[in-house]
Amino acid sequence: MIRLIVLSMLILAGMGCQPVQTETKDQGTQYFLVRHAEKGQDDPKDPSLTETGQARARLLADELSQAGIRAIYSTDYKRTRQTAQPLAGRTARPPRSAARRTPAGKVPSECRR
Repeated sequence: MIRLIVLSMLILAGMGCQPVQTETKDQGTQYFLVRHAEKGQDDPKDPSLTETGQARARLLADELSQAGIRAIYSTDYKRTRQTAQPLAGRTARPPRSAARRTPAGKVPSECRR
C-alpha cells in the first residue's frame, strides 16, 4: 500500500489547487508539497488567510481527501495551519508541527520516521 505523507501544507499561489504528485510503482511513499494559500494583511508577522485563501484550502482538501493521507505536517504559522485545517478535518489527521526554519537540505526531525 502506498503511504502518503503531506510534509508541509503550503499551496503554490500560481498553481491553483492542483497538487504536485510523484507517482511510484514500487509501493513507496508519496509526498505532496504545497505552499500556503493567499495570506491577508491583518498581521505583518503572522497573517491569517484571506477568504480566497480559505476557499483554496477547501479545494485542496477536496483534491486530497481521498488520496490516503496518513500524516499532515505544517509550520506553526497561522496561514499554514489554516491551509492544513480543512484537509485535517476531512481525514481526521491533525496537523503535526514542523520546524519553521531548517537549514537547506536538512529534513526536520519532526518529519522523520
